Amino acid sequence: MVPKKGAWLKALILFSLMICVGCSPAYFQPTEPGTDYRWLIENWQHRIEKEGWNEALVDDVTRSCIQLSKYEPDPIDDDHWETYQEFTRDFKGDCEDITSFMYGTLKRLNYPNNLRFRILRMPLGDHAVLMVELPDQRWKMFNSVPLPGASIDIALSRTVVEWDDKYIYYP
Repeated sequence: MVPKKGAWLKALILFSLMICVGCSPAYFQPTEPGTDYRWLIENWQHRIEKEGWNEALVDDVTRSCIQLSKYEPDPIDDDHWETYQEFTRDFKGDCEDITSFMYGTLKRLNYPNNLRFRILRMPLGDHAVLMVELPDQRWKMFNSVPLPGASIDIALSRTVVEWDDKYIYYP
């Protein structure tokens, strides 16, 4: 049996859309994220005292923040950016809320280097990520909603704006 003409194109488009769906989680939120978060904060504080800040610790903090979070998009006509305090009530929000949570957690742990929000214009819409200046002065991007294939979407993106608690940076 010969496939219909154009069937491969439809399959390719469907596969591409599945890979590049934008902000949508590939995991489930823990049952008690608040309790888990308090335990993690204490654990990270002990690690900071013992070993100081390093890339592995920053990776652990951001990865754990993402795992505690549940992605829930805001209605299109009411995109509310939650603060760190608002987010920690239920640990639910969209990409900029999760980015704010990662930012706030690193600030709470007195991370000594620079942190920035970055807004990316991606093929399927705008997206928020966290930029962290690592202890060796390199900058690293942390995707607030990592998905398989997200690196392709980010590679096709462009920075719209970045900011921290003092300045706004335009590309």
